[in-house]
Amino acid sequence: MLELLSAYSITEILVFLVFIAAAIKGVASFFEWAGARVHTTGEIERQERERQLQERLRSGDKTMNRLKQEQSLILQTLQEIKESISLLTESDKDDIKAYITEKHHFFKGQGWIDDYSLDCLERRFAHYQQEGGNSFIHTLMDEIRLLPKRSPQE
Repeated sequence: MLELLSAYSITEILVFLVFIAAAIKGVASFFEWAGARVHTTGEIERQERERQLQERLRSGDKTMNRLKQEQSLILQTLQEIKESISLLTESDKDDIKAYITEKHHFFKGQGWIDDYSLDCLERRFAHYQQEGGNSFIHTLMDEIRLLPKRSPQE
């Protein structure tokens, strides 16, 4: 320390101290500026992310509306298909009833039935039951089952 005082005058030492203080203040100011800049940049990035999220939400709303419309169309189509299937099932039951009624009259008039014809009638009757049919056809089938069995060649 004595060497420092002997090498430099008090004025020079004070000037050095002022320069050192100014340098410290400059470094402190730099760090304040850099921190504010980083904070500002972070805020800008946060705002940009928020803007992008808002844009995604808006486009998501459009997509959601489109999906809802498509879902509505699909449900409408399914309802139409369901109604068509119900109509086809009812039509099929009516067809089976007419077929069994016709065959009942034929075989009752003939007085006998062959095994193959009975098997075909049983299968159609089973389909009729699976479709929910439950009418006078049960009685007709019982009467057909009671007919004597014969081979068509006899």
